[in-house]
Amino acid sequence: MMDVPRETAPGEVILRMEGIDKSFPGVQALSEVSFSLVKGEIHGICGENGAGKTTLMKILGGIHPQDSGTVELKRRTVRIENPLESINRRISVIYQEFNLAPTLSVAENIYLGKEPAKGPFAAVPDRNEMARGASVIMSRLGMPDLDCGQLVRNLSVAEQELVEIGKALLNNAEILIMDEPTAVLTPRETEALFKVIKSLVAEGLSVIYISHRLEEITSMCDRITVLRDGKLITVLDNSARSVAKEELVKHMVGRELNNFYSRDADYSTAEPVLEVKNLSRRGKFHNVSFVLHKGEVLGLAGLVGAGRTEIVKSIFGFDPPDEGEIFIEGQRVFNISVEAAIKNGLGYVPEDRKKEGLVLGMSLSDNIALPNGNMISSAIGWLSAEKQKSLAEHYFGSMSIRPDIPDRLARNFSGGNQQKGVIAKWLARAPKILILDEPTRGIDIGAKQEIYALISELTREGIGIIFISSEMLEVMGICDRLLIMAGGRITGEFKKGEATQEDIMLRAADLRR
Repeated sequence: MMDVPRETAPGEVILRMEGIDKSFPGVQALSEVSFSLVKGEIHGICGENGAGKTTLMKILGGIHPQDSGTVELKRRTVRIENPLESINRRISVIYQEFNLAPTLSVAENIYLGKEPAKGPFAAVPDRNEMARGASVIMSRLGMPDLDCGQLVRNLSVAEQELVEIGKALLNNAEILIMDEPTAVLTPRETEALFKVIKSLVAEGLSVIYISHRLEEITSMCDRITVLRDGKLITVLDNSARSVAKEELVKHMVGRELNNFYSRDADYSTAEPVLEVKNLSRRGKFHNVSFVLHKGEVLGLAGLVGAGRTEIVKSIFGFDPPDEGEIFIEGQRVFNISVEAAIKNGLGYVPEDRKKEGLVLGMSLSDNIALPNGNMISSAIGWLSAEKQKSLAEHYFGSMSIRPDIPDRLARNFSGGNQQKGVIAKWLARAPKILILDEPTRGIDIGAKQEIYALISELTREGIGIIFISSEMLEVMGICDRLLIMAGGRITGEFKKGEATQEDIMLRAADLRR
């Protein structure tokens, strides 16, 4: 049985990591990184993609062993060899991709591997006890009415996240690590999650909070550790909530980011490149019409379920509309399909890059090549390895994809560099229209500005862009016009600078004034 050290007092350092090194083939992920966590604090970790945040936490979670350096829990040096040992040491990690069994119930997920048993030989899971225990835990997390017998796959993302926290509470976790916990939550769900986190911290739980959303880091965290290129840059005291986002950005990227949403394109006299007339798909959206001009960034804003993604998927041919017309450069598209969309000059960067934008088990070079067979083929139709290499090297260079290893598997790149790869494969086709669905979700501040700069460059070349984002300031800053959606309908339209956040939210909730 594992020897568990004595309890620590409030304010005492519960975790200390010193001189942590970790390398992977061709990449030094961490170099002499140190980190500490005080009992009962929320400690934020921020940095650009590839800074080493998740790698450091995976060492705590038992996924990766450190190459060198020490980890101390409650003043005892430990080496966490596997995830079970991490759990036994009262560390729980909630990764961006939840570790839940979708076909099991809430109670079964919470008790997975720790099921109470009954019967003569204690061989039968006591489902009544599991249901009672899960209900107590979910009540503690502010969800007393949740049916713990329902399948996890039927829950919202926010509810699934609370189930993950529930698992940690059952394991008597003392350290909770949360990696991008609000990436796909609505503002209301995010606020509810923050209340849960604060209540648990008040009970003595220590939280390590990783996020690209700097407003969350500065408002939630007592201390903030900044990593850059696998190195510790600074640790900031934010107990008075006095650290500014601009200060964090400067530490993260090593420079100031000026004119964040700066664009100088003018589409006002440009010709339409895309016209959508009375587009409808049963149960998804109804009677949607709009025009996209050459060189314009047209934003689609709205709450989750408003129909934004469904509309662009119909335009791109994934789910063709039941009614309506689509015109590209004045010519009606009669055969609405993915093949027709690509042939007519459309590119689509999907909301979920890992499931819909990339083949994670292939190299990033292969992913860039996928829709571009004609560019990398020889005169007799054979694929040319040399042409594919040249194509990948061009976009790795022009888009600053790091590390500069085109043959590396897509899954081994950071989120921001994966996203650049998805965009690159469509840019290679020289599109007339580029659809960007949540293009900056889960990527760091530096990569965001690179994508904004790329958008500005593309619009100067006359490419029309449809831009979907759940970040209000982002759509207000980058878009020339903004269409607001609710319930599958367009409920408002604003030119840049015309609307406040309140104006947009009123129309997103279909409460016009």
